[in-house]
Amino acid sequence: MDRAAAPDNGCIVVVAVNGEYTVKRLRRGPDCIWLDPANHLYQPIRVSIGEDLHVFGVVKHAIHTLR
Repeated sequence: MDRAAAPDNGCIVVVAVNGEYTVKRLRRGPDCIWLDPANHLYQPIRVSIGEDLHVFGVVKHAIHTLR
């Protein structure tokens, strides 16, 4: 995770929304921010102006264990 990187449209970010932590893909809308999940079983999170959103950093690398 890179805390110095600016979160651009399409970046995967580590965020806290109203005190709950999550890792999602950031998408900027005209009047809100959307946090899109990688898992299609979950719904996107809409963050309106005035809601508590804290971006901790942009995910740059991921390490996966293979079976």
